[in-house]
Amino acid sequence: TGSTIFSLRHPIDLAKSAFSIDQLSGGRLVLGIASGDRPVEFPAYGVERAERAERFAQAVSYFRQLTQAGQLDIDSPLGRFDTAELLPKPVRGSIPLIVTSSSGQSPEWIAEHADGWLTYPEATHTPLGPQKLAAKIRAWRARIPDGGFRPHMTNEWLDLVEDPDYPRTPLRGGFTLRTGRKGLITLLEEWQAAGVNHAALGIQFAQRPAAEIIQELAEYVL
Repeated sequence: TGSTIFSLRHPIDLAKSAFSIDQLSGGRLVLGIASGDRPVEFPAYGVERAERAERFAQAVSYFRQLTQAGQLDIDSPLGRFDTAELLPKPVRGSIPLIVTSSSGQSPEWIAEHADGWLTYPEATHTPLGPQKLAAKIRAWRARIPDGGFRPHMTNEWLDLVEDPDYPRTPLRGGFTLRTGRKGLITLLEEWQAAGVNHAALGIQFAQRPAAEIIQELAEYVL
């Protein structure tokens, strides 16, 4: 899954699930979080869509407090957690929270509160896209209060064709990239130079069998 929608679920339920998964996985959970963008979901939960950004920030604050050890006293617009402790705790004392896109927050908020940032990649068929992405990443990292490292992540839906020299070509309004492996390698190099640390490649819109694509990625790209 990409991100859990912090605007729609209560932070206690989010934390209980996340802490349990973290325990079961030996401390390996990295949690993508977002404010949600599908209008049909908000009335289903009885939540005003216009309030999603504010609820997102409130839920993140509440969630962070629930990771603290000992008896907690949390007073939030989302509820009161009075003289109790949520168990189990994360293996390493916290869960990394990766904010998706802006989630309705300012760049300053993301720099201060996120453990990493997942954004859309800009155009991937031209070097101009990674250059725009680089500027966005630089501006974000310049705002990080302690100047410490935070990972950046991006993704692309990929149609990897057999011809290794096939040029990078946008499909589906730019949401899918058709390319040969040389074009993909160039894109990954451009992302790396832009400051991207993790790249996710979706292949659900590809024409070739998944096993062939994965083998080519392993043998030639990675």
